[in-house]
Amino acid sequence: MPNDEDGMVLGYKGVQGDYWSQTGNADTIVVQGKTNERHQILNEVGATIEVARRCVDDNKNNHCSFGLHVGSYDYANEWAGSDGKLLVVKFDPSDAVSVPTDCDFQKLRVSKYEVVADITDTRTELFKPVYEANKPIYGSSDDDLDEDDECFGDCGNCDCHDEDDSDMETIAIRNYIENKHDVGEEPSLKQIQSRMKGYDLSCGEIYDIVESLGYDFVGDDDTPRSQYRVAQ
Repeated sequence: MPNDEDGMVLGYKGVQGDYWSQTGNADTIVVQGKTNERHQILNEVGATIEVARRCVDDNKNNHCSFGLHVGSYDYANEWAGSDGKLLVVKFDPSDAVSVPTDCDFQKLRVSKYEVVADITDTRTELFKPVYEANKPIYGSSDDDLDEDDECFGDCGNCDCHDEDDSDMETIAIRNYIENKHDVGEEPSLKQIQSRMKGYDLSCGEIYDIVESLGYDFVGDDDTPRSQYRVAQ
């Protein structure tokens, strides 16, 4: 799971289409957050959800048990299903209680988290290991760019563009390239295309997006376009 500048961990959560949690527990003491008659918790963007720590199972060998659950992208996306909402949440590592041994360790139980973004429309995984605190996270509307920051279509608060699918494609491609560069790799256009599941982009379209972001390419006239690499 990636983290932000302040050391908060970013994870995913799948909830119902109306933002209520998939399940509820009458024995859970909710310290912060709105609940309904079925003891489900409302997970609207901006909400902070907290339960009493003793209401989170600290036994990793208890698989389906009580507590607030945060998961990997794949785990949470499966929980959301086609009709639910896929959310990005952040939590303090000190609020992590246990990592159950089932589901290939793709989930953990925490006592508190904040809902920071709804990524249902894009279903785009966070690629960068660290996200800056003053930058938005895939559709989070309450974060502003600094005046000197260049807008790549992801600020969500300026008048220079309308946020649409092309903006999210640009964000995802930029994040993937930066993540690869951080580990000393220069990804090819084919690698980027393979990573952009659900966008149906050609290598030519990806080339245009990468070029618009100001990156240079490694390749010549004898190199197939798909094998062009994005230079550091």
